[in-house]
Amino acid sequence: MHEVKLQSSAWERPSSVEVAFDYIKRVVVPVLLFCGDYIATIGAVWTAAFIRNLVLLEVWFTQEFQGIPYLYTYVVIPIAVISFMYFNRLYVRRLPLWQQTEKIFKVSCYAILLVLTLMYFNEAAKNTVYGLALVVYLYLLIHCTVCNKKVADYD
Repeated sequence: MHEVKLQSSAWERPSSVEVAFDYIKRVVVPVLLFCGDYIATIGAVWTAAFIRNLVLLEVWFTQEFQGIPYLYTYVVIPIAVISFMYFNRLYVRRLPLWQQTEKIFKVSCYAILLVLTLMYFNEAAKNTVYGLALVVYLYLLIHCTVCNKKVADYD
């Protein structure tokens, strides 16, 4: 008839170790992932510019790379990549390696498409965007039709 309630405070409040681990899991790990992704994105932009200027210029006789404005290098491109990763829930869910790699590849393609569109409308890229934009648009068109076919096959 009467339920017995435990009076111990250990059952009611989490210990300080649990609170610390919860804080680390909710706050510290996402901040570290964000910083790591920011640094990796900037490193990728620098690597792409290095390869374009030094390696490809000697292999193919192309015009020299004009450079990406600093606003795009340090703000727009990392925000695009990180926001697509956030909205794709890559910071919250832990997936197997192949699924996470697939999602990161899709996120990168969508971020490239967004950045190229922004650069096109702001005329920051001039003539260099057209070829890459065409390739990305064609890839996304093919990818979306294949994914829709796979989804329709499972219904």
